[in-house]
Amino acid sequence: ILDRPGGLESYQRDPIWQRGVEGHFATSLEKIAGRTRENDLPLIMCVPVSDLVNTPPFKIQTRSDWTEDEENRFRSAWSIASDSDRSPSRRIDALRECLEMDPTHAGANYALGRLHYDRGDSEQARQYLIAARDHDVCPLRATSAIVQSTKVIAERYRVPLIDTPTLLDERDFRGALIADQIPDPSRFVDHVHPSIVGHQKIGAALAQQFEKLGWVELTEQSAVRYENAVKEHLSKLDQDYYVRGKQRLEGLRLWTMGRAGQLATEMADDPSNLQEDQQQP
Repeated sequence: ILDRPGGLESYQRDPIWQRGVEGHFATSLEKIAGRTRENDLPLIMCVPVSDLVNTPPFKIQTRSDWTEDEENRFRSAWSIASDSDRSPSRRIDALRECLEMDPTHAGANYALGRLHYDRGDSEQARQYLIAARDHDVCPLRATSAIVQSTKVIAERYRVPLIDTPTLLDERDFRGALIADQIPDPSRFVDHVHPSIVGHQKIGAALAQQFEKLGWVELTEQSAVRYENAVKEHLSKLDQDYYVRGKQRLEGLRLWTMGRAGQLATEMADDPSNLQEDQQQP
């Protein structure tokens, strides 16, 4: 849809539709779990994980039921919040004012989360970064409802579960080895896809599950064979492989940025982005 002309415009705020999609996901996943158990087929689930820190919402929309006073207040607060010359504390106050008037504004949630994250307040940052993901009008990342459904269904059907968000959370905002309950942005190459190291960690966790299920036996010798296989494989990848990978990743990054607008830590300097969103139904 997004690759079609005007594709992004087809995404609009629609809480009822979103809940329907999340419910359909849960129904489909439960059918998979039920049928694999009925047929004695092995199944392992991974909790969906995504980047919260470096990925702004792909699309933001403001409320459409403003009073004139509310709209003016929001514009004023947003203008302050968007001003990178302002102090972080002043911008935080302005963003809180924005969210008082529009709690599900994905852009304000993301900007507030990033300001807290960059100040080292991971606990405050977490709730706003998750809210930004959950209220993204173009939701290309699994929402909290989808994450929770995966956990509930895995427990209900006794399916082994890889807690991927925890697995990819090793460092804090400074890079210190302190888990802060926010998946490390360095473990992703874009909004959802893990880096090579991220994939390796997931692969290792799956191997441990294989051992628990009695499918394989992990020994010191198998660990050595794994390390040797990794080195051999990587040695066969020439420079062109990495160049092509960087080119494709840059293309994807630009693709996502084009759909996310200019929203970043300092947010958009051009308030026209907000005006366009407000005009949409």
